[in-house]
Amino acid sequence: MGLHVHVMAEFEPGVIDQLRDRLHNGINLTYGKDLPDPARFDVLVAGVVKDEDLTASPNLKALVIPWAGLPKATREVARRHRDIKLYNIHHNAAPTAEIAVTLMLAAAKDLVPIDRALRCGDWQPRYEESRAILIEGKTALILGRGTIGLRIEGAVKALGMKTVGVKLNPIESDTETARVYGPGEIDRLLPSADVIFVCLPLTPQTEGLLNADRLARLPQGAIVVNVARGPIIDEAALYRACAEGRLRAGLDVWYRYPRDEAARRDTTPSEYPFADLDGVVMIPHLAGHCRETAALRVQHLARLLNDVAAGRPLPKIVDPERGY
Repeated sequence: MGLHVHVMAEFEPGVIDQLRDRLHNGINLTYGKDLPDPARFDVLVAGVVKDEDLTASPNLKALVIPWAGLPKATREVARRHRDIKLYNIHHNAAPTAEIAVTLMLAAAKDLVPIDRALRCGDWQPRYEESRAILIEGKTALILGRGTIGLRIEGAVKALGMKTVGVKLNPIESDTETARVYGPGEIDRLLPSADVIFVCLPLTPQTEGLLNADRLARLPQGAIVVNVARGPIIDEAALYRACAEGRLRAGLDVWYRYPRDEAARRDTTPSEYPFADLDGVVMIPHLAGHCRETAALRVQHLARLLNDVAAGRPLPKIVDPERGY
């Protein structure tokens, strides 16, 4: 018997045809916001689901979220259907890691105010005392040592940085080739972190993880890079630390998002005026975006579905209780 996969998530034009071309013979792919009638699919590809989506087909054995991370609503539904396996794909790991390093360098080298000045013909920053920070020899603390965190680790090592990792559930093999610690060590590690990369999933355990006390433990001039989720860092505390000049930041993820398409041109990402701060580099949650994103998504999703059809060992299952 073949494998029936229904894709309920919305994709860019042409992606479904590209996905079909990459799937092995014997995989039947259907697509649409509405579920097939009768529903006999084995795998559902969707981001946000309801209980009825997971009970419609008696054959359903796996839900694939076609991106990294677990939406809160989907997590609550998945917790009520533990017999259905839950998977992510991590097609955006490379571009997200590249943006994380870009944000670090832009903040370290003070590029935003320098760029803004030169666009107005102002060369004065060249003749003033430099605010640029040398990255070589500095220590990067990477919170979250998953697919993205490991890529960041490799990139910053190539720049001459020392790395320390924090993983929510470290195992012995994690510490064999790198300095990796559990979350209980964060307070001890913060004072030596010149740069901190936040790559953790947002869960009840990680929300507010970097609070005012922990941000205060970072050394003067440290750089905070967040490519995970905004609420992992206390919003007010981060603003104050940056406004006072104690910290710099490169931020891809935020605390306010547009409610609808009409609000996309007029929604400030925080109740605090981060945009007024020269030491903060801001981008609108697009770290995983690049020209190749759609192709990468197809490659990763097709590989996972082909493995399911062939009965091959699959990547780590997402645990809805933990949220990752």
